[in-house]
Amino acid sequence: MFQQQFTPTVWEGRLSQCLQELVDHERWLERELSFLRRQTEDAYGLPNSHDDRKDRVRDRIAGYWGSLVDTPSEGSEYQRNVYGQLSRLQNVLIEHPAMKNAVYRETQGLLALGLNLGTSRNPCHQLIFMLKGLVDHAVEHSPQATANALAQLIQRGEDKDLSSYRILLFRGLYAERRHDFPNGLSIIPFEEVRRFMPDERLRLMLEASDTDINREPIGAVVFESKWGPLIVPAGYDMDGMDWPERPLTFRDDALLLLDVLAVVHRLPVSSSRTHTTVVEREIEHLVGQGLHSSRFVRDLLGVNTTKIEPIATPAISDEKLSECEQLLLSCKEDVPLRLALARLASSLTRTGVHGDFDKVLDVAIALEVVYQLDAKRGKGSLLSSRARQFIGGDRKDLKWIDRTAKSIYAARTGVVHNGMLPEDANQVYEDAFELGQRTLLHAALSGCPARWT
Repeated sequence: MFQQQFTPTVWEGRLSQCLQELVDHERWLERELSFLRRQTEDAYGLPNSHDDRKDRVRDRIAGYWGSLVDTPSEGSEYQRNVYGQLSRLQNVLIEHPAMKNAVYRETQGLLALGLNLGTSRNPCHQLIFMLKGLVDHAVEHSPQATANALAQLIQRGEDKDLSSYRILLFRGLYAERRHDFPNGLSIIPFEEVRRFMPDERLRLMLEASDTDINREPIGAVVFESKWGPLIVPAGYDMDGMDWPERPLTFRDDALLLLDVLAVVHRLPVSSSRTHTTVVEREIEHLVGQGLHSSRFVRDLLGVNTTKIEPIATPAISDEKLSECEQLLLSCKEDVPLRLALARLASSLTRTGVHGDFDKVLDVAIALEVVYQLDAKRGKGSLLSSRARQFIGGDRKDLKWIDRTAKSIYAARTGVVHNGMLPEDANQVYEDAFELGQRTLLHAALSGCPARWT
């Protein structure tokens, strides 16, 4: 028997048409219901409601469960209409070769398929969820955009070109674009983070208030892995599939990168306590996971209360990226350099009553570690001698190093033994931080870490 050849563009067009019919029907119904609602409100002397019609449509779509399980009752015109349109959408969807090979009837008689979502696998994903996801996506975007997105998603899955991110959020620096680093990690801007995580989930991870979250830049450190396919044939051995690569040291490596960014830019950078693995939100949307939940993210006035609007300054400097890369590689395997880096980065975050004391101690410890100051007395002079020898410079630079080294150790002694800071403690800290920063960068760029025996 002759079988018509599958043509992707034709299939997309038919899928788009089916989605358009469902969207048009739901929007027509919502217009009718809105008219009746206004009439009732007027009759009772109530103010007209201003809920988003699109949200009400999407809430109704979320209740489609059951529309393809049982034949709708004769008395439900709405169910009959939805049933017929979803049946047509289902039939077109299954025409795609990947879907045709994946869909099967499970023990309860429901149609299901296997999904590989990179972070999880479901050998029995009920098809009704995917249908709901497609219709919901079409309402939010457009039927044509949904059909195109699904076709591309299936193909990217076949090509094993779907992305998952091991992700750690941070605040304090804005990334204008993606930056890839030699250790396999990347920094991505907030706009790209949103492709993988909704604002309400970002808030939970950052544990930040509205005031804090909207006055700081936000970004993420990620490790990207490729995976696929998304849709797997019926009976496929999903247990035998490889998971996307997930480095065991991701959190430590990410925190090291954030310390590097903080020290090079001389700005505090804070990370989320937790990290996670995520896939593109559109993938979950199209297959029907994590459907629309407007009623949970809107307050009584209909305003989205979870939206994040971070600022775009200060930004990561493109001119300083080379220094960041070199310092990252140097500190990765060098324990003293890494400890000194961590102390310098920590000093930038110190606040509160004891913040000034902690800053002095942090930077003093960093210098003591990197210059191996093991003498019981005269550490300021020893630091001066070793720093001048290591960093070098003209006469002015050497005098600055000598003054800075002795000042920071005098301040450290005052803090430890007398609980006192000098009047110029802030300047002492600033100069000592710069000395530590210059030391680390010199060690990284010259390839000669400061070592004394």
